[in-house]
Amino acid sequence: LMTVYEDIVKLVANHLRCSICYDIFVKPVTLLCGHNYCQKCMQDHLQKNPCCPECRTKVGAQLKKNITLCNILEIPEAGGRDLWDQVLTRAEQDVRHEGHTGTRTQRLKKAVPGSKRLQLTGYKPVPQFAGSSGFALLTFSPQLGHRRLVFRPDQRRIEVRHSHAARAAQHYFSVCQWMAEQEFASGSHHWDVDTTDCRAWAVGVAHADLRQDQRLGRSPTSWCIEWSSKRLSAWIAGVEMRLEQRRPSRVRVLLDMADGQLAFWSLSDREAELYSVQVEFRAPVRPVFWLFGTQEKNALYFPAP
Repeated sequence: LMTVYEDIVKLVANHLRCSICYDIFVKPVTLLCGHNYCQKCMQDHLQKNPCCPECRTKVGAQLKKNITLCNILEIPEAGGRDLWDQVLTRAEQDVRHEGHTGTRTQRLKKAVPGSKRLQLTGYKPVPQFAGSSGFALLTFSPQLGHRRLVFRPDQRRIEVRHSHAARAAQHYFSVCQWMAEQEFASGSHHWDVDTTDCRAWAVGVAHADLRQDQRLGRSPTSWCIEWSSKRLSAWIAGVEMRLEQRRPSRVRVLLDMADGQLAFWSLSDREAELYSVQVEFRAPVRPVFWLFGTQEKNALYFPAP
């Protein structure tokens, strides 16, 4: 019974995150359509777009404070916001302890027969990444990141920093992600990402004009693989494709602009393809990375060749 209660608490905690910044709500507000966001996140979003980021319903001028959510977030007897932050952190830590019995999602699939994989239209899998590629040593500018993220050049890692230190930081994205400075318009390139120290993450590419409020993989011009909620998925221009592979601790991204090929490989134990897709790139692209933003020191590492 205790396990059931713990699962319920984790489920509730996952609904206390803003889908714009992916942090625990700060001064949550409710839109006419019923969706909730941080007050500041929504104010920034409305300066560029008058519609709800999730359902595209036009938003009224007045943002109403969600008193119920505020009360839940600040329950003093339970530890307030720190409690929910700890719950989310513990939930994500489970990804390191998955046994050969499979994830909860896989167990549910066994219990519910007839489930089908999502079929994408307009994209086709690439059976094998063709040709050789040059290694890209990625660099990061604060102007292309998020206030909660910092790049450590000596360690070649992006990590989540303390929220107090992040308040005055320069940033571009309103979601917890960072775009590399390198821009690719031609040629073949690859780069590696070590995900060992990251609870949840996304690794991919996007057109250089990815908006401040657009999350990697959810926009029409971005593509990635993502590990979150204990499952691996490919997000292709806003459409999710569930993948059956286990969580990779090291990912290689291969990009061929001439042939329109994008592939993701696991380098964890042995080389194995995770997902590949053929895309008609209509503009230069840049590497982009999303990190789960509520846990300090959550990090992605970019090893040199």
